Amino acid sequence: MTKIAISQPTYLPWLGYFQQIAQVDCFVFLDNVQFEKQSWQSRNRIKDHQDNVIWLSVPVARHALDAPIMDIALANQRINWQRKHLNSVKTYLAKTPYLAEVLELIEPVFNTPYDRLADLNIALIRSVCWRLGLETPLLKASELGVSGQKADLLLAILQQLNADSYLANQGSRVYLEQERARFAAQGIQLCYQNWEHPMYHQKGQQFISHLAWLDAICYLGFDAHRLQLIT
Repeated sequence: MTKIAISQPTYLPWLGYFQQIAQVDCFVFLDNVQFEKQSWQSRNRIKDHQDNVIWLSVPVARHALDAPIMDIALANQRINWQRKHLNSVKTYLAKTPYLAEVLELIEPVFNTPYDRLADLNIALIRSVCWRLGLETPLLKASELGVSGQKADLLLAILQQLNADSYLANQGSRVYLEQERARFAAQGIQLCYQNWEHPMYHQKGQQFISHLAWLDAICYLGFDAHRLQLIT
């Protein structure tokens, strides 16, 4: 059985993104779909010791409304958002057990002059996968020679990779269930990620789940078993 997961290349994605990568034979970055402003594609969250959510947003250049993620350019490099993000991580996750290891991983990526958002996001995700010991092949949809919209695009990717199982996230269940017969007709089983985010001690009074991966790993480290990514 060849199980595939497909997801947009998001900025500093939540821990479950890597759990999904860990569960499949191949993972595809869906970089050829439309970019959405103020989405996970260009921003994510950490928290402070007073349980306030801190947004880390990547500034992007002006673009066509229907531009795909892969074509979105980063804003003028004179805007040093990288330093601001690093300073926020150092400030709000100060004195966490694994902050130094997280900074050691992300600083070289932030110091690389990427031109496009997708390249930055994918570089960060690849670095985390490497550090977690995840060896799942990571591909870009834009390099597979496929096209289409929504379910048509997903099916084209899955057929290109000879998949017989598609691991989707829970957010796509509603519309995918309407297409279940089409997937079945192509010999592809639909299944959904069913994973509970680990709870751990955070600064503050309230535990906030589904933050950027930085938060969990600053507290728990890069051990994939401790993070409950491998079951």
